Amino acid sequence: MKKSESLRFIRLANELIESLGAVHNKSSSAYEWTLKTKAGPLQLHVEDYSSPSNGPGTVCGCFDNLTRISDVMRTTLSVMNVNLHSGKWNHHFFDDWGVPQALSCIRIHLKSIVILKKKEPHNV
Repeated sequence: MKKSESLRFIRLANELIESLGAVHNKSSSAYEWTLKTKAGPLQLHVEDYSSPSNGPGTVCGCFDNLTRISDVMRTTLSVMNVNLHSGKWNHHFFDDWGVPQALSCIRIHLKSIVILKKKEPHNV
Protein backbone atom coordinates (compact mmCIF):
# COMPACT_ATOMS: atom_id res chain seq x y z
CA MET A 1 0.00 0.00 0.00
CA LYS A 2 1.25 3.47 -0.83
CA LYS A 3 2.39 5.69 2.03
CA SER A 4 -0.24 8.25 0.97
CA GLU A 5 -3.00 5.67 1.53
CA SER A 6 -1.62 4.81 4.97
CA LEU A 7 -1.56 8.49 5.87
CA ARG A 8 -5.13 8.84 4.60
CA PHE A 9 -6.13 5.88 6.78
CA ILE A 10 -4.57 7.49 9.85
CA ARG A 11 -6.27 10.84 9.19
CA LEU A 12 -9.71 9.34 8.51
CA ALA A 13 -9.52 6.85 11.40
CA ASN A 14 -8.61 9.66 13.81
CA GLU A 15 -11.50 11.76 12.45
CA LEU A 16 -13.86 8.80 12.92
CA ILE A 17 -12.70 8.21 16.50
CA GLU A 18 -13.15 11.91 17.30
CA SER A 19 -16.62 11.94 15.68
CA LEU A 20 -17.67 9.18 18.09
CA GLY A 21 -16.89 11.45 21.02
CA ALA A 22 -13.29 10.59 21.85
CA VAL A 23 -11.26 13.20 23.68
CA HIS A 24 -7.68 13.92 22.65
CA ASN A 25 -5.26 13.01 25.45
CA LYS A 26 -3.06 15.93 26.44
CA SER A 27 -0.75 13.78 28.54
CA SER A 28 2.29 11.92 27.27
CA SER A 29 0.26 8.71 27.02
CA ALA A 30 1.03 6.26 24.23
CA TYR A 31 -2.64 6.54 23.32
CA GLU A 32 -3.90 9.69 21.59
CA TRP A 33 -7.59 9.32 22.41
CA THR A 34 -9.91 8.35 25.25
CA LEU A 35 -13.36 7.13 24.26
CA LYS A 36 -16.14 6.63 26.80
CA THR A 37 -17.68 3.20 26.28
CA LYS A 38 -20.17 0.95 28.02
CA ALA A 39 -17.19 -1.10 29.24
CA GLY A 40 -15.30 1.91 30.61
CA PRO A 41 -12.71 4.24 29.08
CA LEU A 42 -10.98 2.94 25.96
CA GLN A 43 -7.57 4.44 25.14
CA LEU A 44 -6.91 4.52 21.37
CA HIS A 45 -4.04 5.14 18.98
CA VAL A 46 -3.90 4.81 15.17
CA GLU A 47 -0.66 4.01 13.36
CA ASP A 48 0.60 2.88 9.98
CA TYR A 49 3.02 0.08 9.20
CA SER A 50 6.68 0.68 8.51
CA SER A 51 6.51 -1.37 5.30
CA PRO A 52 4.24 -0.14 2.49
CA SER A 53 3.22 -3.70 1.62
CA ASN A 54 1.47 -4.31 4.93
CA GLY A 55 -1.88 -2.58 4.43
CA PRO A 56 -3.30 0.67 5.80
CA GLY A 57 -2.37 0.32 9.47
CA THR A 58 -3.64 -0.65 12.88
CA VAL A 59 -5.83 0.67 15.68
CA CYS A 60 -4.36 0.03 19.12
CA GLY A 61 -6.74 0.16 22.05
CA CYS A 62 -6.70 -0.64 25.74
CA PHE A 63 -9.39 -0.69 28.41
CA ASP A 64 -8.26 0.26 31.90
CA ASN A 65 -10.32 -2.24 33.86
CA LEU A 66 -12.72 -4.94 32.63
CA THR A 67 -13.38 -6.65 35.97
CA ARG A 68 -16.86 -5.20 36.52
CA ILE A 69 -18.49 -5.51 33.11
CA SER A 70 -21.74 -7.35 32.45
CA ASP A 71 -21.89 -10.73 30.72
CA VAL A 72 -23.52 -9.07 27.71
CA MET A 73 -20.66 -6.57 27.43
CA ARG A 74 -18.12 -9.36 27.95
CA THR A 75 -19.65 -11.19 24.97
CA THR A 76 -19.63 -8.02 22.85
CA LEU A 77 -15.96 -7.42 23.63
CA SER A 78 -15.14 -11.06 22.87
CA VAL A 79 -16.72 -10.70 19.43
CA MET A 80 -14.51 -7.63 18.91
CA ASN A 81 -11.48 -9.79 19.87
CA VAL A 82 -10.68 -7.74 22.97
CA ASN A 83 -8.29 -9.57 25.26
CA LEU A 84 -10.44 -9.76 28.39
CA HIS A 85 -7.40 -10.33 30.63
CA SER A 86 -5.18 -7.47 29.45
CA GLY A 87 -7.90 -5.17 28.11
CA LYS A 88 -6.07 -4.77 24.80
CA TRP A 89 -7.84 -4.38 21.47
CA ASN A 90 -5.42 -4.16 18.56
CA HIS A 91 -7.02 -4.44 15.14
CA HIS A 92 -4.53 -4.89 12.32
CA PHE A 93 -5.52 -4.09 8.75
CA PHE A 94 -3.17 -6.01 6.43
CA ASP A 95 -2.72 -6.23 2.64
CA ASP A 96 -6.24 -7.35 1.80
CA TRP A 97 -7.85 -4.39 3.61
CA GLY A 98 -8.59 -1.17 1.76
CA VAL A 99 -9.03 2.12 3.61
CA PRO A 100 -12.87 2.17 3.23
CA GLN A 101 -13.21 -1.40 4.51
CA ALA A 102 -10.91 -0.73 7.47
CA LEU A 103 -12.84 2.42 8.44
CA SER A 104 -16.14 0.56 8.19
CA CYS A 105 -14.81 -2.18 10.49
CA ILE A 106 -13.60 0.37 13.05
CA ARG A 107 -16.96 2.17 12.93
CA ILE A 108 -18.97 -1.04 13.43
CA HIS A 109 -16.87 -2.22 16.38
CA LEU A 110 -16.71 1.11 18.20
CA LYS A 111 -20.38 1.98 17.66
CA SER A 112 -21.32 -1.29 19.38
CA ILE A 113 -19.70 -0.13 22.65
CA VAL A 114 -19.52 3.66 22.59
CA ILE A 115 -21.73 5.80 24.80
CA LEU A 116 -23.30 8.07 22.21
CA LYS A 117 -24.27 11.57 23.21
CA LYS A 118 -28.00 12.14 23.21
CA LYS A 119 -29.11 14.54 20.54
CA GLU A 120 -30.77 17.73 21.67
CA PRO A 121 -34.45 17.89 20.66
CA HIS A 122 -35.22 20.44 18.00
CA ASN A 123 -37.29 23.41 19.08
CA VAL A 124 -40.58 23.40 17.21
